[in-house]
Parts: sequence; C-alpha cells; structure tokens
Amino acid sequence: MLTVKFLIVDDSAVARKAIRRVLEMQLGVQKIFEAENGEHAIEILHKEQVEFIISDWEMPGMNGEEFLYEVRNSRKWKDLPFIMATIHGDRDHVITAIQNGVSNYVVKPFSAKELEEKIRRTWSSSNRRESERYYSLPKHQAVMMADDRKYTCTILNISRMGMLVQLKYDPSLQLMKTYDISIIVEWSRPTARSVTVSPLEGMCTRLELDDSFHPSPENCCMGLWFGVNRMEGSVERSLNKLLDALRESSPDMIHDNTNIKWEY
Repeated sequence: MLTVKFLIVDDSAVARKAIRRVLEMQLGVQKIFEAENGEHAIEILHKEQVEFIISDWEMPGMNGEEFLYEVRNSRKWKDLPFIMATIHGDRDHVITAIQNGVSNYVVKPFSAKELEEKIRRTWSSSNRRESERYYSLPKHQAVMMADDRKYTCTILNISRMGMLVQLKYDPSLQLMKTYDISIIVEWSRPTARSVTVSPLEGMCTRLELDDSFHPSPENCCMGLWFGVNRMEGSVERSLNKLLDALRESSPDMIHDNTNIKWEY
C-alpha cells in the first residue's frame, strides 16, 4: 500500500498523528493528507487524487456523517474506501454509518493492529469491486501505439485495472513496455452513444502466443495494466463511463476474478 494516497480527517491533531503513524510505520504509506473537518477534507479532495479516507465522526463544522454523505453522493468520490472512526460503538450508530455507505468503522480508542486490519480488509474489498471484468464487449475499436508502430486488437475483457486483448503477433511486442491505447465502443441500440477512452496508458504484464507449439503463430494475447494511480482525470472518467455502460448493458457478463492467479 506504499503508493495509496490517504486522507485523514479529524479535528484532533493527536488523533491524526496516531493514525499517520500507523499508516507510515505499519503499512509504509508515503502520501498522506490531513484535514481537521469535512469542509477542509472536501477542499483537499478537489485538489488531490485521494484513494482512501479515514474520518472521525464528531467534528466541528461538517462532521463525519455529513462528510460521508457528500463523498457517497459525488460521482467522482462515491467509490472511495471510507473508514469511520468513532467513540460510538452502539448498534444504532453502526447501522447509521452502514446505511450512509461507510466501507468500515473502528471504535475509539483502537489499537494500531486493529486499525491496520480494518484498513487492509477495506482495501481488499475495494480492490475486489474494481477487479470486476467485463466480457463480450459490443462492437469496438482498440488501437495500441508504441515507437511509431500501430497495433489493432480485440478486447477480450476489461476492468478498471487493465484489460486482456488479442492481436496479431508481432516480434516488436514486448513485456513491461508501455503502450498508448485508444478505445471506442459502440452500441447497436439507437439511444446508446459510443464511448471513447483515449489516451490510455497500459503496461504489458503478460504476452502469450495463442499456440506456443506453432512455428509461426498468427495471434497472441496481451495483458495490459492501466496504472490507475497515474491516470489523468479525464481519461479515468471516460473509462468509468465505459465500465458503467457495460455494467448496465450486460450485467451477466461481469465476473469477479480476484481468485484467478494471473492478474493484469
């Protein structure tokens, strides 16, 4: 979790320091933002690409419950992992937090080990959602570019983290090389509009010939990792729009592949 960007929201500097210590010492986190209430946190979210929120419940100004409401009702932030830290461990407060869309909660005072476990569990759950892959895409165009070479491919499946494509084998294709990708997906329905995702960067993390026993294979499969932490905002929005459209058009074509050994 070294590259994950955290936002700590708490009006107590002592509490923020304690949480920061867990993130840095237990999880090796390198980028941490701090806010003393919900209003300040919203300002940071507008400026920075935060990937995980840990917020206190009771704060002056915009409290944790109000802040959670703003996050979950934002198209940009609605899927962020959100842990609520609170002194209220009773059933009513827990139910309220869950109904408002909290990812997890921790009751104060908590140990470093307890917070670490909550963070790891929440992050794992969030990654499972993001690993949903969409198969059987409608008519589409997918083009990869590198070193002035152009490769046309067919998308076999795609997720927010990456995609698996099939293309004509070329000796110039390389593992760990980054390709500029352009994707256009079209729907046959009259009311549906095409979705374009470009420029999207993908690193080749898998390159496999369709028939390894054939002396001159025609096709190959390539796994591409998008590196969402480095993705530009406009590209990320376009990719999310595409995935949302695929989810709505063919929900039966979604698979959770977190247990598959090979990843993007």
